[in-house]
Amino acid sequence: MATETERPTAQDVFDAYADMVYRLAFARTGNRYDADDVLQETFLRYLRYAAQLESDAHRKAWLIRTAISCSNSLLRSAFRTVGQVTGASAIKAVLFTDNGSVEEYNVFTAS
Repeated sequence: MATETERPTAQDVFDAYADMVYRLAFARTGNRYDADDVLQETFLRYLRYAAQLESDAHRKAWLIRTAISCSNSLLRSAFRTVGQVTGASAIKAVLFTDNGSVEEYNVFTAS
């Protein structure tokens, strides 16, 4: 990571904080696909606001706050609340693949 007086590159910041942002997003959203979306949105916002972040501590706090905000926005989005909006029911399907990975799907059915 760059010193306090140097501005780190976007790649440096991503390398340093991506794991933390992803873990936070996964803990809040509950699945890897939404956590990936939050990670992407957080770092896209970082690219727009990077010049305003003065220190590593400020940068880290900003990334945490932005990841929480992006997670909250995702959880409130119309896509996530389709069951409440349309009266549909959601069923979570879990698929265990041959290579040992786990895939999660939300299946919507009419009520």
